[in-house]
Amino acid sequence: MKQFLKLKGTVLPIDERQPTKGLMTTQIKVKNLLKIYLIDSEVNRDININRIPKIEKYIDTFESNLGIYFPAIMCNIQLKEFNYDEENSALTIYPNEKLVIIDGQHRITGLERYLSTMKESDIRKVKILDSMLTLQLYINLDKAEQRELFTSINSNAKKVSMSLTTSYDSRDILNILAKDILSISESLQSLGVETNKSRLARPKNKNLTSMTRLKTFLSLLLFGKPTLSNSNEQLIKENYDSVLNFLERLFYNLYSDLNSNSIFPREPGNVKKYVLGHEAVLNALAIYLNRKIVVAQNDGFLFHHDLDDFLETLTLIDWSVEDSSWKPFLQVAQRGQSTEFKTIDLKFQDAIAEYLTDVLS
Repeated sequence: MKQFLKLKGTVLPIDERQPTKGLMTTQIKVKNLLKIYLIDSEVNRDININRIPKIEKYIDTFESNLGIYFPAIMCNIQLKEFNYDEENSALTIYPNEKLVIIDGQHRITGLERYLSTMKESDIRKVKILDSMLTLQLYINLDKAEQRELFTSINSNAKKVSMSLTTSYDSRDILNILAKDILSISESLQSLGVETNKSRLARPKNKNLTSMTRLKTFLSLLLFGKPTLSNSNEQLIKENYDSVLNFLERLFYNLYSDLNSNSIFPREPGNVKKYVLGHEAVLNALAIYLNRKIVVAQNDGFLFHHDLDDFLETLTLIDWSVEDSSWKPFLQVAQRGQSTEFKTIDLKFQDAIAEYLTDVLS
């Protein structure tokens, strides 16, 4: 049978006693979702038509500087055959397999109604259809479990999510988080993450960071320290969806081809031009952001209520290696060679965090 599409992401077990059931966080193009979604009246309640005009009005702002942001669409798929490529973290979906919507039917209906008013040749319609939505995809839930999940989502202010599954997963939660945010964030992909090697050979390698460094960045960002305690790991597991959504929004603000207010320059991992490719600088940024926009509590995380506006303050920083502010931290590497560049030792990360605090206060 001809495959329809492949979804990239890590599949997590819902319950180790039921190996055919799982959950993955991924991204899907709007046009693909609209082709294979299904609203099941046995799972969902009726559409509230009064909510749709507000959603259409919001979608109409997608070309603004801030763009638009939809929370993850939550759905279930019944798979007779589990065609998952573990090496490439890719799940194959076939045309006859439908995504049954559990949460997000109003957003999808709003999208369909908005798009129906546009001509096929309208470039704005093409852009929307080719844009990505975050998808939380449950695998092989039965009808009763789908109804229970729908009820839980709509009866609690705090949405049920991947936290239902990560508590069953014994793997390194930071490793899972790093892989998932990389798989769904086009911004992070554009910034560049080295996945094949743990060491970044500068200046040739222009990726912003590596998977190993990304894990440290996430730990510093969420908790202000480079390694996690068992209780820290559990807090991430219990609040996985909110953490993932926060990270996606953060990286979108830091860099996006669609965001004219991006904080990072193009090719920020080019250490001959910018300081951002040095681990000390990224770690310092994570430490600073942890102090300003993240509060880890016993029952969850508090993220800055106006994240987009706050992050705009980072545009005050000149990330160029030629800026005199970086001179105290820079030292020459590979001196006298054609590959000579200026580097920053990891020991300066705390001092740089203080520098960022002073400049941005």
